[in-house]
Amino acid sequence: QNVTLDRSLIITAVWACVRLLSETISTLPIKVYERKADGSRVEAVGTDLHSVLTLEPNSVQTPSKLLEFLVASLSIKGNAYFEKKMIGDRLILLQPILPQDVTSIDSGPGGKLIYTFMRDDKEMKLNSDRIWHIKGFGLNGMLGLDVFDVGRDVIGAAMSSNEASSNFFKGGMSVSGAVSTDAILTEEQRKQLTKSLTQFAGSKNTSNTMVLEAGMKYQGISINPEQSQLLETRGYDVEEICRLFKVPPTLIGYMSKQSSWASSLEALNQQFLTYTLCPIL
Repeated sequence: QNVTLDRSLIITAVWACVRLLSETISTLPIKVYERKADGSRVEAVGTDLHSVLTLEPNSVQTPSKLLEFLVASLSIKGNAYFEKKMIGDRLILLQPILPQDVTSIDSGPGGKLIYTFMRDDKEMKLNSDRIWHIKGFGLNGMLGLDVFDVGRDVIGAAMSSNEASSNFFKGGMSVSGAVSTDAILTEEQRKQLTKSLTQFAGSKNTSNTMVLEAGMKYQGISINPEQSQLLETRGYDVEEICRLFKVPPTLIGYMSKQSSWASSLEALNQQFLTYTLCPIL
């Protein structure tokens, strides 16, 4: 399967995991504090950073939508990027950069990193002073790992299961049958017979009446309804995707005995907070 961002989000388990993480964290308040000399802290109301993060990050995002975008980018691509728009040394807004638009990160003069990314079909280069880069789990310290690189086979398998199940139901929930006859057909007769039978294929044609001639008999091949829905395979796909995102399957609506990790809802929520949300936060 060709595992791309757009195609992956069609898989409901991927969609649900990304939404759960980003929307949950987006409900948390953002506050900016100033540390005093005596070690105490006070909320830094009126500072540029406070205004940007808690009131208006940019012209299109509220603070909660900024968090939502940030966590969704981390969950999907392992990295989140914002351009710092400055007037002098004052931060005035944070412009989001789609992680898939960042083409390279290179070492620059003075140990600073140079970020190359696309915006409005133009290539831009900015050093690390002008980019806010949040990294997810990674191995080299410079980049978080892209979940679609790590989980390509898992997500691809889920795509294949969905496709197989969809095609099966599209075909009227039945597999091919066999037509038997005592005569030996010519190649042309076989083609004509196959062409004639296609008008009975598909769920839209299940009510059509088939007419068989010359002593022909049709024998359909039945299939177990559970097999037709690939329930075991698709359930395994959900659990594998949940492993990628560290999300308890129960929290995205997959209910099974094997997926009930905790003994109560309170314990499940605590587990989700401790092992999934806290590392992101």
